[in-house]
Amino acid sequence: MRRIDLRKVQAANPHTIRDINRQIVPNYVREKEPISRATIARETALQRSTISEIVEALTGEGLVEEGEGKSTGGRRPTLLRLRTVGAIAIGVNITPTYTSAPNFATLIERALDGEQEAKAALTETARYLGIGISNLVVGFSPEAVIVGGAITQAWPLIEAALTEKIERSVRRGLPSARILRSTLNGDPTLMGALSLVLASKFAGAATA
Repeated sequence: MRRIDLRKVQAANPHTIRDINRQIVPNYVREKEPISRATIARETALQRSTISEIVEALTGEGLVEEGEGKSTGGRRPTLLRLRTVGAIAIGVNITPTYTSAPNFATLIERALDGEQEAKAALTETARYLGIGISNLVVGFSPEAVIVGGAITQAWPLIEAALTEKIERSVRRGLPSARILRSTLNGDPTLMGALSLVLASKFAGAATA
């Protein structure tokens, strides 16, 4: 049996269990929608009251919606789906994978200094980025897409090519999304994760 350092043990409390359950339910909805509360309860072995409490919270936050399914002879079942209408924002953090960060930073610097080859390389990168973002726009219909990462340092050079590619790639009839540059400096992904942690801490302190 593995020895446990009791000085570092943190026992699970009701809040920990609730947080875990709250992650399970929306993931079941996302992976198996449309799905009923009864099915989630049966597959997860969670109490129906727990499922209902979590669903009510998710519905109130606008993340999940309920609708009627097809009848198999009795009353129509109530099924859960992820809510796909309304305002949605997507954040995109651009990080080079095949180019090292110092080389990419040098490319941006040379482009900002007016070197034509560097400007052309960034413009081509923006076009490929536009194709990827257009797929997100088609799939999620967001109100805005916020672009972050090192490439935004050259935003004046890439904005036109980026937005033009997105507009051409998105099917006609779909609402267009605003393409915005992130105003966060440093690492926006890390800052976003930190904000979630701080929000949880402050919420816990407020209810204590």
